[in-house]
Amino acid sequence: MKTSTDIRLILPLVVAVAHLTATPMLAAEVLLNDSFEHGGDAPDGWIQGGAVAGVSYIYDSKVASSGKCSLSLQKSANRFFPIAQWTREIPLDRDIKQLHVACDARATRVTKAIVDLQFFDAHGNPLGHEWAVFIGQKQSSDRPVTHDWKSYSGTVPVPEGTTRANVALQMYGPGKIWFDDLQLHDSDPKQGGPLESGVVPTDDAPANATEPAPSDADPIYARSETGAAARYLLLPPSPQADQPAAGYPLLLVLPGGDGSAEFQNFVTRIHERALDGKYVVAQLLAPPPIVWPTAFSQGMIPTTEDAIELVVGDVARRYRLDARRVYALGWSSGGPPLYAAITRQETRLAGVFIAMSVFKPNQLSTLEHAAGRRVYLLHSSDDSVCPFSMSEQAARQLQAAGTQVQLKEYPGGHGWHGNVFEQIKQGVDWLAR
Repeated sequence: MKTSTDIRLILPLVVAVAHLTATPMLAAEVLLNDSFEHGGDAPDGWIQGGAVAGVSYIYDSKVASSGKCSLSLQKSANRFFPIAQWTREIPLDRDIKQLHVACDARATRVTKAIVDLQFFDAHGNPLGHEWAVFIGQKQSSDRPVTHDWKSYSGTVPVPEGTTRANVALQMYGPGKIWFDDLQLHDSDPKQGGPLESGVVPTDDAPANATEPAPSDADPIYARSETGAAARYLLLPPSPQADQPAAGYPLLLVLPGGDGSAEFQNFVTRIHERALDGKYVVAQLLAPPPIVWPTAFSQGMIPTTEDAIELVVGDVARRYRLDARRVYALGWSSGGPPLYAAITRQETRLAGVFIAMSVFKPNQLSTLEHAAGRRVYLLHSSDDSVCPFSMSEQAARQLQAAGTQVQLKEYPGGHGWHGNVFEQIKQGVDWLAR
């Protein structure tokens, strides 16, 4: 019989996840031991995320690994964004280097479900996030995951300065997922990183060069006069690259997926292979819990449009930039904020490269604000996640508003396919003409 939902800050526990780890966990301190047995519309301590089309948030009293209850996310819409999530806040009142997550999960045709740990400092500023558990298709060619109750676990680093963490049970794509018997505890430093659930690193996997992988990079904070902060990773131009008389060109990158630092390997390859190291590159990091918030998102400051301006200004204090060659690249979930930014009346962006994304003109400012700017669109006509017709609509409407637009089609469906870095090079070169 399971006990009630329980948070204990300093209690010894020996945890063994026998069929997932070669050796058991050593003595650790429990931060959360939650079986979802008590609550009303939601389990005690848990907050349901915002409404997402095609998503049901279910506090299930009929399905459980043990006891009577579990927490479920069920998505019927064939799209990966917005992300649906249940969250619970955990105070961290001492220095913790790693956190270990263990849980049971039941899956029915799950494409992508995550246990995400989101970190914040004493002022509520986001410090980053880490995927502790991944359930679903690790490659687009994999089948959706279906299984009865199964144990998952993972260990992630905690950023310096963290005073609280959110445990987020997330659903990206279609499928049904149930979570139960969730544990969070201080990880023994001798244990490794994410286990079965971990994201596959890409350093030794060129075929998976576009896939996310864990990153240890420290972000730079670009702050406004009001204290709002945008986080980014900076890639300087190659030492072999000559500084142009007018200054360096700048490419901002807004990755798809969760917009996290885990795309740094891919962005580094873009810098090296598509840009020949001649650009300053700034990879913006999305603040949790909303991926790439826009002016139409509620309660998130700064918006991504404002973050872009903050980052450009911060980079300009570090490098002499060519103001005529400031561009941004975004794909999938990174596309909508670039539409929002390029249709602003005032922006430092001269052009944007938007790949495999959606176009929602009712969420944008006047399209005529983009007149004279450049927009390069890359999209697959086989895309079943973000319809190709949306890029066609964007091209028509932006051109009618006076924007210079190039729409490039490629085969293969949603995601990067073919000679990725040559495709990116062609798009950026077109913006720079």
